[in-house]
Amino acid sequence: RGRRAERELDQAHAECQELLNGATSRDDRVEVAQALLEGRLRSLQDQLDASRADLEAARSNEEQLRQQAIEAEARCGDFRRSAAAWEEERQMASETDEGREKALEEELNRLRSADAAAEARRTEAVASALTRASTAETKASEALAEANRFNEQ
Repeated sequence: RGRRAERELDQAHAECQELLNGATSRDDRVEVAQALLEGRLRSLQDQLDASRADLEAARSNEEQLRQQAIEAEARCGDFRRSAAAWEEERQMASETDEGREKALEEELNRLRSADAAAEARRTEAVASALTRASTAETKASEALAEANRFNEQ
């Protein structure tokens, strides 16, 4: 707008000069120049008013953008805090899961050891029972044989 105004002002000067040179009397030249200058002044005043309105709109827009930037920064801060909290919760859950896994592995190892010990005791008990049964059978056979001998006498 500024360059256009300068061009119009230069053009007005040129027109004024042309009219001044062509006017026959000094009063005519003054009236013509005054009319031209008043027209240009109104035009320049309109341009100035439009420029001020544009400036005010730009300032308003700048303020809106600044406010949006502040709000966006606040949302980013919220997202960062939310992400940090989520990461902390995930880390705690992971640590809890690792603790549970370790406890379950220890329990599994304890149960396997207990099972192996129980199996060893069962095997020993079966062997002992078989030995006792065999011994009892042998004693029973011997007792039966002795009883038969005693009855035969």
